[in-house]
Formats: sequence, C-alpha cells, structure tokens
Amino acid sequence: MGIGGRIGYTVNERVALEMVVNSFFPDSRIADGWESQWLWGAKVGRRFTRVGFFTKARIGLLSFTKDLLTSADGAVPVARLDPGNFTADVGGILEIHPPERNRLLCALRRW
Repeated sequence: MGIGGRIGYTVNERVALEMVVNSFFPDSRIADGWESQWLWGAKVGRRFTRVGFFTKARIGLLSFTKDLLTSADGAVPVARLDPGNFTADVGGILEIHPPERNRLLCALRRW
C-alpha cells in the first residue's frame, strides 16, 4: 500500500511526457523495505471527447530502505538490492474524461 503522484506535459494532441512518483509504506506487501519509485517517460495515443487510448513507456529507479529482499515469512533471502535499481513500466492506458466540473482523477492499481 502506498501513495503517489503524476505530473505531465502535453506536447501535442497525441504525445505527453510524464513523471510518476510512488512511495510505499514500510509494511507494504509488495516488498519489505520498498520505499519509493521514480519513473519518467512518454505516452502516445489519441484523445477523443470523453475517452483517450494510449500506450506508455517509462524508465526510472527504485529506492529501497533495505539491501536484502526476503521471502514473505522473512526466512529466505530472495535478492540483494542496490540503493537505486533500474525499473521500467510499459503498457496501455484508457482515460475517461469526466464533464468539465468533475476534474479529479484517481487511479487504482494492484501490483
């Protein structure tokens, strides 16, 4: 479980540049000691009146508070982690654009 934010710059009607920052709580079930994720990249696609269809490609870093990832029960070491690890995020996006008076956007994900 965690919290994050996204900042974007629309280059033209089909291309946008984005930066995403996610911070995970220390007791997250994703990975023991996973602290933050920083991603930079682009999304390319088409926006219509109420929806948009995009592909995205982002690269970035993961920052861990611990240098050893262990199994869920903590008994078995799984991987040794550097303070900054490379990560990538590639996928598709469906945007739904609400009416002008409702401009709050929320995204939920399950890892």
